Amino acid sequence: MIKKYKTAAYHFDSEKGLTNEVINSIDEWLNSWLAAGYFVDKISEITKEGKTCGYFYVFKQVD
Repeated sequence: MIKKYKTAAYHFDSEKGLTNEVINSIDEWLNSWLAAGYFVDKISEITKEGKTCGYFYVFKQVD
């Protein structure tokens, strides 16, 4: 079984925070990764001056 890993980050405006628009956009973005056969292996929060401004993902694909 071969595992492939890819990393990606999703950034948004830390002043506006997680609005419904941002949440929907993240959902669509994640669905595109899932459709390509990747699964979320790890998630880390990205912060700027103590405010969340994105998420760093490690995606895993198993052949």
